[in-house]
Amino acid sequence: MRYGLRLLLIWTPLAFGSVHPWAFALMEIHVFLLVAAWMRRLLVSQRQRLFKPRRSTSFVCTPLALPLVLFVALLMFQLIPLSPALLKQLSPATYELYGLTLPGWPDTQPVLSTDHNVPGVSRTLSLHPYATRLELVKFLAYGGLFFLLVNTLRTRRQIRAMGLVIVGTASAMALVGIVQKLSGTSAIYWLRDTSYVSFFGPYINRNHFAGYQAMAILFGLGLLFDQSVEADRETPQTWRQRLLWWFGLFTQGRGLLVYALAVMTGALFFSLSRAGVLSFLLGLMLFGLLCLTRHRGAGRQAVWAITLAAMAGMILWLGIAPLFMRLEEIAYGADALTWAGRLPVSQATWEMSKDFPLFGIGYEAFPVLFPRYQPATVPARYVQAHNDLLQLLAETGWVGFVLLVGGILRLVTDIVRRWRVRHDPFVQALVPAGLAALFGMALHSLVDFNLRIPANALLFTVVLALTFACTNLPHGTSVRREV
Repeated sequence: MRYGLRLLLIWTPLAFGSVHPWAFALMEIHVFLLVAAWMRRLLVSQRQRLFKPRRSTSFVCTPLALPLVLFVALLMFQLIPLSPALLKQLSPATYELYGLTLPGWPDTQPVLSTDHNVPGVSRTLSLHPYATRLELVKFLAYGGLFFLLVNTLRTRRQIRAMGLVIVGTASAMALVGIVQKLSGTSAIYWLRDTSYVSFFGPYINRNHFAGYQAMAILFGLGLLFDQSVEADRETPQTWRQRLLWWFGLFTQGRGLLVYALAVMTGALFFSLSRAGVLSFLLGLMLFGLLCLTRHRGAGRQAVWAITLAAMAGMILWLGIAPLFMRLEEIAYGADALTWAGRLPVSQATWEMSKDFPLFGIGYEAFPVLFPRYQPATVPARYVQAHNDLLQLLAETGWVGFVLLVGGILRLVTDIVRRWRVRHDPFVQALVPAGLAALFGMALHSLVDFNLRIPANALLFTVVLALTFACTNLPHGTSVRREV
């Protein structure tokens, strides 16, 4: 189980972010096999009447459980064929669209038939049922992975191992991206030609690469500060140990972790993603503020200084002038003030959501309906709204929006409440890092569609689960005994 989860984290971002059907299909199969193995283990332990089930096989319920189940039920409801009368009551705009596009509907059998909908008079709330079914399976995979993680990660060592896999994978992606950029190649892995887009590393879109890196860096900082807490408990004996302790490198592996974080930060800035850089900096500020409320001491200040200096050095070595030029466009460029057309697209998406307020147009049905709302001033074809929250509102209505976003906010509130009463150094370090990573991704998703990229959505799910798992660790467990 542990190796299967780690392998999932490694290959999904390297496979072009798992955006292609073969990649996200393998991701879903991978997750479902892990969930099936865990459920089998859970059922076997329950059937052994002579022995009590171990705590590691008991089910952990979270505040997100019920909202997730209801959200899945909503997506299934969008795929159920409904009679014209019921459809008109639930979504008058959807009823009107079917009447405009299907000759003779609903009085007679439609002449036109397509695989994207059900035959006959009955129609679905989703305007693109095929895409909704695909996204439903993805969402089931994310939800299954979340519950799998919160029910199997029960020790600090397991959580730390998962975090190190995230950092290791992201640092490998960063190195590949830097080498590709410096070599001047126009192909990902020097094999696939992507000269027609602004790619970076294994990602076709550099903004999605930046979103992945920002989450990985911020969560990796939690691992670094957890190790600094362990180092502070050591008593330096020799002058060499004192020197290493002062520079924050006394704990085994800390120097390599600082180097990995510096490389990842350099790659993030080198990708020239404005939204990725700004969301990362704001997430870093949140992490620092949360750490100030619980962490104090000269040793931690030294770790901050060493880490930030290493990050800044890598950024300066790779060059920051091109990024400054792109940031200046926001202040002086007329087109950049609208975020390259994103602002009018967001406004049009909001208008779309007002026409389908209750149940939306169907999950991932945005591309088929947006041309009806797209402003004439935006010539490009948009298949995503570049604002995950607004697109979620348009596709699932207020019912789906409140269920999913409200459920995540409820879980985050529960995490913060638990974190504030915990004095475990591991929990104190990892929870702020996880919250900062989630906050950074939420900000970036306001101007992009990171959460529509399977590898990024999967990492968001993993970070959310790891953060909750930290607060669910048993009290009074010795860190040294686990290690």
